[in-house]
Amino acid sequence: MPQCTSRRTWVMFSVALSLAAVVSACSESTTPNGQAEVSIMLTDAAGDVNEAWVNIGGIYLQGGTCGSDETDEDGSEGCGRTWLRDTPTGWIELTGLSIEVHPLIEGVQVPAGSYSQLRFLIDEGVIVTEGGSVFATPAADMDALNDARGGEPLVPTGALHCPSCNSSGLKVKFHDGFIVLDDGETIVVADFDVGQSFGRERGNSGRWVMHPLIRASRMALVGGIAGTVSFAEGLEPPTTCGDNTVGLSNFMPIAVDADAGLWSGRTSSDGSFSIQPLLPGTYDLSYEQEADFEDGSLVTFGAIVDPGSVDVEAGLVATASYTIETVECTPPSGGS
Repeated sequence: MPQCTSRRTWVMFSVALSLAAVVSACSESTTPNGQAEVSIMLTDAAGDVNEAWVNIGGIYLQGGTCGSDETDEDGSEGCGRTWLRDTPTGWIELTGLSIEVHPLIEGVQVPAGSYSQLRFLIDEGVIVTEGGSVFATPAADMDALNDARGGEPLVPTGALHCPSCNSSGLKVKFHDGFIVLDDGETIVVADFDVGQSFGRERGNSGRWVMHPLIRASRMALVGGIAGTVSFAEGLEPPTTCGDNTVGLSNFMPIAVDADAGLWSGRTSSDGSFSIQPLLPGTYDLSYEQEADFEDGSLVTFGAIVDPGSVDVEAGLVATASYTIETVECTPPSGGS
């Protein structure tokens, strides 16, 4: 029996993920030789929408090592599709996943080997903007969403478009460009980055186009950054801007890595923030200087961060603190 150890820091990703890690480490492997067992957990970096919902219709691996000359629908060569899930997940609220994860697949057996791609098929999507506008894909089952969501029913006010979401699917980006599934169990954390996946309404067309970005890594290889955001002593920031409430939750921390790109985080109303999961490496810390609202108002932040860069290690969470020194409100045109 392998020795069972765990890190308390993984609780920040969620109880579900921590339990999955412990169960994996503390159980005898029953996976047949030549087979790999894969579990996929979904998380999210923060965005500037109030709610973002998706129904994932299927998940598959592309490539493999079977030596086939088959060409898939998107023109890539390899072994075609190895399905990990071919049934819908039901509605998942992405904006609730910045401090936890959602298990999508648990213990599915596939041939061991190297896979060139992991793809998600997105059947339906709905977003709710800060101003309360609702954009939905044409096939979105709003009755099912409202049942899952609870509260005041959502009624679409515009169309949400997602090119290739449910045809060839969305390619999940791995740090090395591929994933190796070894004998035994692999846990993958997939980050559906709302902060970079959802754009803006195209003028006054009533259309919102999303270009989803999903990054992934084996769980054993990821870490994170967390800490606090606070107002400088003596600063009296505006509490409103236009018709909107202004607070610490409007502040978005950012981690930048030359290889992995830009990762956005989330700040809670009490000033705690997190940016995770992140691949090991050195990250420069920055922040989004402007937070804009649907009514046209704009909040501009000036802040310092200590330290300015951090080293993220596998399985650990690095710490930093932001101090907001200035907060300025630009009201909507014609406002006060």
